[in-house]
Amino acid sequence: MAASGLAFPSVTFGKPDSRKLKIGYIGCGGRGTGAATQAMNADSNVELWAMGDVSQSRLDSSFKSVKGSHGDKVNVDPKRQFVGLDA
Repeated sequence: MAASGLAFPSVTFGKPDSRKLKIGYIGCGGRGTGAATQAMNADSNVELWAMGDVSQSRLDSSFKSVKGSHGDKVNVDPKRQFVGLDA
């Protein structure tokens, strides 16, 4: 059976959107920091907006790491840095 006659839908017909996709993550260890980095590498229109962790030192370390590699995409104001078990 030939697949040449099949047509697949495309998402390119939508109107371009210039708004940033704001992301946040909870858990600033190695996996969380890696996932945030991957999300920011996935698209040029992504912005890190919020972070949360149970430990202030881990949040600070993760913030420094992510800011160092994606400075222009990191916009995490201190009021959007959440620390504690209910972060």
